[in-house]
Amino acid sequence: MHSTHLQKQDVKGFAALGKYQSIFLALVIGVLFVAYLFPLTFLMGHSSVFDEGDIAQHISGWRFYAQDPWQLPLLQTTSLNHPDGISIALMDGIPIAALFFKALISIFPNAFADHFHFFGWWIGLVFVMQALAATALIRALGIKHWFGQLIAIGFAITWPVLHARYHHPALMMQCVILFALALYF
Repeated sequence: MHSTHLQKQDVKGFAALGKYQSIFLALVIGVLFVAYLFPLTFLMGHSSVFDEGDIAQHISGWRFYAQDPWQLPLLQTTSLNHPDGISIALMDGIPIAALFFKALISIFPNAFADHFHFFGWWIGLVFVMQALAATALIRALGIKHWFGQLIAIGFAITWPVLHARYHHPALMMQCVILFALALYF
């Protein structure tokens, strides 16, 4: 009886969370943080953040890429640097997101405005993924109680370096490092 009780409690006496409870906690905190931090207009790409600096170049590269027909190599656009073209990856266009949204636009052409870009949604996704990655890492380190996970998520989503990168969304996916560390441990 005593050993069963110990399995449900972590070292510090806080209730341990199961894997799916931890994922749910991270998702809820990540989504609530994004909803608190960014208005829907920001996520839709309507903010002064997107008007200048490097991100304006990323958006223009995305728009040329999105309007080009599909071709090989998949990330190539001939609308820029004609006739040779250029890879959207060289314009910090976040290739995985560019491919995903170009496919969506191809399937549902009327669902997206002509001026649509995904960078606001990408920035929101970054914070949700950061919360999930922090949870994965802290669990891999053996801390399974809710308080430890809450602290790890808090540190991960409020990391100043992450918030300084709004103009550089291609540099924001720091969760890859946290996921790699979680796999290592």
